[in-house]
Amino acid sequence: MDLVPTPTTALAGIEIPCLNVIPYDFKGLVGFPERVGFRDWETGDATRIATLVQSWLYFGLLAEIFGEDIETEDFVLRAKQPYPHCQITLGNIRAHLAQNPNPSERSRRCGLLLDAVRWLRNVERIPLHEQLASPLAQTTLAVRMLFYAIAPVCGSPLLDLWPHPLVSKRLKDAEWCPSHIRLIEGFQDDILGCYLSRLWRPNPRGFSHTKCPVTNCEASSTTLDDGYKMCHTRLACTCPLVTVKEDQLRQIIAKGGIPLIHIEHLLGGKTRLQIRAANASDNYIALSHVWSDGLGNPNSNGLPECQLHRLAGYLSDLPNPSCPPSKGDFRSVFSLGPMSVDFARLTLVWRSSSRPTLFWMDTLCIPVSRDIGDASTKRLKVRAINMMAAIYGRASQVLVLDSTLQQCRLATMRNIEILARIAFCNWIGRSWTLQEGALSPFVYFQFADGAINLLDAMRHPDVTLSNELLHPAAFRLTSLAGTLRSMYWTSKRRRRYGGNQKNNFSYEGHIYSALYKYCTSNLNSYGRPIPKNLPLADRSKIKAPDAHWLQEFVAVWNALAVRTTTLTEDLPAIFANLLGLSAREVLSGNSDQRLNAIILSCDELPVSLLYNRGARYQPAGNHRSRWIPTTISRQPLEEEPFMRVDVSCNLVLQTIFIPNHRPVCLLASSSIDLADLSIIVITTYGQFHIVVHREKDDKLDTAPWSHTAFLITTTTPGLELAACCLRLSPAGDNDSSFTGIYDCPCTAEWVEADPQMTSSVHHLDVRQLETWKIIILGDLPSAPRLRPRVADSITHTWTNIHEHPRLIARFVTICSPLIPLIVIPTILRICLATQYAWTGLSRAGKASLVTFAIQRIPSPLSVIPITQVLFIIDRRAHTEGLRKTEITYIVFDFLWIFYAFVMTGLLMQQWVQYRFRFLLETLEDGSRNIRRSQTKEGESRLCAS
Repeated sequence: MDLVPTPTTALAGIEIPCLNVIPYDFKGLVGFPERVGFRDWETGDATRIATLVQSWLYFGLLAEIFGEDIETEDFVLRAKQPYPHCQITLGNIRAHLAQNPNPSERSRRCGLLLDAVRWLRNVERIPLHEQLASPLAQTTLAVRMLFYAIAPVCGSPLLDLWPHPLVSKRLKDAEWCPSHIRLIEGFQDDILGCYLSRLWRPNPRGFSHTKCPVTNCEASSTTLDDGYKMCHTRLACTCPLVTVKEDQLRQIIAKGGIPLIHIEHLLGGKTRLQIRAANASDNYIALSHVWSDGLGNPNSNGLPECQLHRLAGYLSDLPNPSCPPSKGDFRSVFSLGPMSVDFARLTLVWRSSSRPTLFWMDTLCIPVSRDIGDASTKRLKVRAINMMAAIYGRASQVLVLDSTLQQCRLATMRNIEILARIAFCNWIGRSWTLQEGALSPFVYFQFADGAINLLDAMRHPDVTLSNELLHPAAFRLTSLAGTLRSMYWTSKRRRRYGGNQKNNFSYEGHIYSALYKYCTSNLNSYGRPIPKNLPLADRSKIKAPDAHWLQEFVAVWNALAVRTTTLTEDLPAIFANLLGLSAREVLSGNSDQRLNAIILSCDELPVSLLYNRGARYQPAGNHRSRWIPTTISRQPLEEEPFMRVDVSCNLVLQTIFIPNHRPVCLLASSSIDLADLSIIVITTYGQFHIVVHREKDDKLDTAPWSHTAFLITTTTPGLELAACCLRLSPAGDNDSSFTGIYDCPCTAEWVEADPQMTSSVHHLDVRQLETWKIIILGDLPSAPRLRPRVADSITHTWTNIHEHPRLIARFVTICSPLIPLIVIPTILRICLATQYAWTGLSRAGKASLVTFAIQRIPSPLSVIPITQVLFIIDRRAHTEGLRKTEITYIVFDFLWIFYAFVMTGLLMQQWVQYRFRFLLETLEDGSRNIRRSQTKEGESRLCAS
């Protein structure tokens, strides 16, 4: 346990007691319990079994793995406080881990480790292991830590172990939210769990998780009525409320502008808020916060003066934006201290802490009204919400304010602790903040002593050490000289600190990798991996943009499924903004049809949407759209398999589209009455126990359909499987093609044949279809569907530049002057070469002519002025000076080389700027981007750019 890093402010760790270790006899781990008198070791005293496990799977495994007698004292720590006791330590294992075994020895160790894992699982199944305060549970956790430590020298096999219950108990004792505990258990990583169980977390707002479900955290939810309480920076503070001018705010939003605020400090310590509309070249900061931290105001656009003073300090100290390099792309922003160059906006900024900073904040920039019937305010609010994607997408930085993070200091924490605190802060768990963090790569988290951008300051775990230090200038605005000194000091510390980690298994690196991937998955959605359907595009007939869109749809759904919002009707607007659809169009519909508008904007959908057991559109009604959800449920979706949506809003499921993860299709010979909510479905391969989740007094008319069918996700034994029930009829003479309607979701379980269960539950003989095509009919009217932003932004790379004629026109304009600059000196040089005999040239002249011919072939050598220099040397050796023709040639030949460098920079800048502006256009008004389905020949897609 001592190899697990300790947070700066840590709770007490788990001490594993050293018991009466039985010496290992080197006769093999198999049969060790019987040889030492533990024939019936599964029953008895927990301490006695713990002694066996410690001797057998801890010290015995160490001896077998490293092939030597292990001194127990080397792995025991003796302590005198608070009382004399001994505990297990792994501190001395580092010398053994430095070994580099040959392949045969590594294979032998791998077999031993996998056997030990299997035996440990047997130990953890016995009832005595549930006594988490006993030495047995502590010892099995210690054995697991040993497994993780020696796995690299055993070939790094997959250790199939469930989360240890003692880790979950310690998280619960530390008052973690049940949803966070479930999330941590989902990592199936005891090392990460042990580290987090020791992490002390401040709770300045006094949130309680006693009423939180395991699906999401409700502690940070708040009411927006008159009971909402704004917070001051100090408990005893009674400073006045400072508001913006409402008439100016409303005018700006009514004209389609983005209101920006800056804080003006007046004489006498007073504060005033100035507001104006954003210009195209403005660099502003968008603030993101959780309303339960007291920075909201449901009654007016204002904040306490003390909060504005603190905000002004945060904004003035915020470092300039810095963008991480991404594969196949250029960095659009370069920052060093107070200097920042933005190629997308064509701006050069030299900031000082005293310079006014423009910012956007929902509390101050979205109109509010106490009058519930104020239609004008509602319209302006909807318009402002619809602009939020553009606001956060075009902001130069997004500053996250979370009360728990503001209690911690960056300078005192290691990188893994910074990641851990961000990963489980209240801000991460809210729905609106997911949008605000996903639309910009410049998201800064505010701590007590500065702000940090994870995507820039934290390097990918594949390319850096987890203990890489942050230089102070990375999280505070400093002078140029101070920044350079900070970077130099940090580089020296990194070299000295990182050298001691060479041959040791890094628990810290393991934790860093897990937390980094989780944190960055909640930020900037443009860095997702390759969609699962894309490698199978030829077989599944899915286009690359549609595969990316499907991946984005599932990722956003699943991210919102575990988050909380005060108003559930906000979720469709957030969903729309993250997918690049018009939130205004979505919010204009009824609350139970908003999600429907988004779903029917898709050409492909995940099949798992049919298994959704959350709220659905009139689930007991007699209509064909019963599968459409009305809210984002807590049930996650899977990216594959997928189904298509045709021009009539029907769902098309076909095995040719589903090369992998194909659901099981079970077809009954007749249409059955599902009055029995639990049935046994018998196939030639076995049987399923299916539970039907149907509404009471269901009015669906099933008479027109001749068959009942069930779609089931997979056939894994012993697990509850997602499923759905369909009503089908054959389509023509083909016995594998059907049309029908959706009935209801189900759950299923693959079960062994049980005559007693079969007799007590309604049973049904079905046929399992190998290949099939099913069209699920819809009855909603088709309409023009909004085109997702992701289809353009993801594939907007050099490979598809031909799809953007405006950008090609810019490139042609920049490159066209290069043609005469190359042609003119080429003609002049050919004319000059005809005037000189080859034999009359010096060595430099001959070399100049040869390199001239070579350099006219486009290559990196073309821009090196070798031929020009050699030509000058040759001419000066043969004549008293250069003639006008020769001077003209040399000038033009140098000029085109100079312009080539300038042109390269201009092309890069135009590429970055065009991508930025193209993205802003797709964010600003999703209603301009329309997708219209066409006939079978293809789809014509129009994008108003």
